[in-house]
Amino acid sequence: MDAAEERRRAIPAGLVVSGCGRHCLEDVRRGVNWAAEKSPRHLADALQKGIRGAVREFDEEITFYLVAEAEAPLEDVDPWHLSFMKSLRLWEALIKRGWNINQRSTREPQNKRYRLIDFVCNREDLVDWLLDHGATLDDGEKDTYFTPPILQVVAENGSVDLYKRLQKLGAPHGPRELHVAVKKSCLGIHMPMVRFLVDEIGCDVNQLDGDEYFNVSYTNMFYGPPLWWAIQDSTGGEDAVRFLLQRGADPYLNGMDFMKDAEKRKNTGVLEVMQEWKDGKIPVQKKD
Repeated sequence: MDAAEERRRAIPAGLVVSGCGRHCLEDVRRGVNWAAEKSPRHLADALQKGIRGAVREFDEEITFYLVAEAEAPLEDVDPWHLSFMKSLRLWEALIKRGWNINQRSTREPQNKRYRLIDFVCNREDLVDWLLDHGATLDDGEKDTYFTPPILQVVAENGSVDLYKRLQKLGAPHGPRELHVAVKKSCLGIHMPMVRFLVDEIGCDVNQLDGDEYFNVSYTNMFYGPPLWWAIQDSTGGEDAVRFLLQRGADPYLNGMDFMKDAEKRKNTGVLEVMQEWKDGKIPVQKKD
């Protein structure tokens, strides 16, 4: 054994961490084996640092080895990490080890305390798998800002078909379903959800988005109706604005002036649509 290997063997956790950073399963295995030869304390240290490094790097292969074979501790495995590692083999291994499929994230960079089912709701196949393996649709959380109900998450990131299926299963609604769907629609990919929420679910196009959880000082969020959410960028939003105006959205609700807001953002497309409305060229569909 040369001097360099002796030094590495002295701190096996270092080789494990280095292996995670380089995505080298062979070095992770070697480091874990060296740690096991030294002492239970060295092994525990190597496994804890290893699982942290593996999930931080979103390395499915190394994470699976540490979970399924090395039996690393699971405290550092967060739903947010797993949303990037869409490996059913890994998820199943975690569940078999007792990992809570319904736990909420504490690592998501924007402090969204989502569950795994929330993070992957843009994939119906993964949602179905999670439901089959014990995921719940309602865990009783009431904070609609950090822990929004699943139908609100689906309204933002999922499909109309999934929304309908989960609604039939009794999934809870959220107060800002239309607002977040409108925001997403400004990317040009989500208008079917906006139309569905208004025309079939009956969401109010002039409903303000605040509630006791949303309007707290530390969120630094303003509140307004769906139309406000459609004009926050300098481009996009024309389809959503036109649709909302057709369904009775009021650009001057409660003394607001969304035309001025659109002017400030220099969103010429939205301004043109709103001017059409002001000139009476966009007919408003009356409710029955």
